[in-house]
Amino acid sequence: MNRLIVPGLLALALIIGTAAIGGSGSMIPEVTGSTEQPSDRYGEVLGLNDPKRATQTVDALLSRGQEGTEILARVATTESDLSMRGWAITGLARSRSKLAADTLEQLGKEDGVPPIVRSWAFAARVNRAEDLDTLIALSAQGGAYGVSELVLQRAANFLQGADARTALELSARFPALGGAVSEQLLEVPVRELGQIMLTDDSDPTRRAAASWLGAQAQQRDRSAEVARMTIRQLQHDPKTTRVPWTGGALYIPGIQWERQQARALVRELIRWSLYCERKGLDVERNQVSNNLRSVSLLQVAGFSNAWPNDPQLLEEWARIAGRDDLREILAEQGMSDRMPRKK
Repeated sequence: MNRLIVPGLLALALIIGTAAIGGSGSMIPEVTGSTEQPSDRYGEVLGLNDPKRATQTVDALLSRGQEGTEILARVATTESDLSMRGWAITGLARSRSKLAADTLEQLGKEDGVPPIVRSWAFAARVNRAEDLDTLIALSAQGGAYGVSELVLQRAANFLQGADARTALELSARFPALGGAVSEQLLEVPVRELGQIMLTDDSDPTRRAAASWLGAQAQQRDRSAEVARMTIRQLQHDPKTTRVPWTGGALYIPGIQWERQQARALVRELIRWSLYCERKGLDVERNQVSNNLRSVSLLQVAGFSNAWPNDPQLLEEWARIAGRDDLREILAEQGMSDRMPRKK
């Protein structure tokens, strides 16, 4: 039998979990690590060159604890036969020893390690991951090994009971996980998603929260609730010293706005735009302007000009809400001189 068939099965084994067949330590001859045994024959002496015995051999080695892990580490790093290195890596994937973790990491860094062995070692590290933080850290390396599906399937195992922020982060990082988290994120309270959308350190996570708020509005009939929450979060206080979305991008859920709510939101955005201009917050002002260029939002609010520049924005608001309302907005920012002339 071609020995390369065994490592070919390794990736699948790491995805679905290596099955323990059981075995006895007597399957493995006593090995003392004598230098008389050439390193490239070490795995063969153990029986890792025999596909029918390899799984039992790995089980027996693992039953020896640290001693067995040391043997597996030696085979994984020194054998010339790829299939035997592959079987050793399956054992290191199951060992909880620090030596196993260090060996797998070493295989991913050392020069001269065959690419396929690097991929197996990375897959083993994914299989060993015991928490989402570890898995997320590994995910940044996944593309280099072509095993992103491993990360996805392993991540799905952690989603049971994960908090909303974690589920959003994973869905933002791995769009393919959207289906796995959909039911969970459709039931997260609107207020909680809104807070993440407004304040999270990660822009992709903020964007994902806004997207799922839009999904809730459509699939759970929560448009009114999402609209109220968004307006409340962005309500402007003239005495404030910072914008509420500090530290990231400003996102607004894409929902079907009703006219009254659309106008209330646009009014707050205009106030924030003027505030940012007064404070010299150019980045934040651009973020507000991007949201004020939403054609659908402005049309629902009653704007006849879907792409107004700054003066036109104020002129349109004076027409929609009345000159007194615009005069009040400008006065609170000390910008009464910006009042457009009557036409």
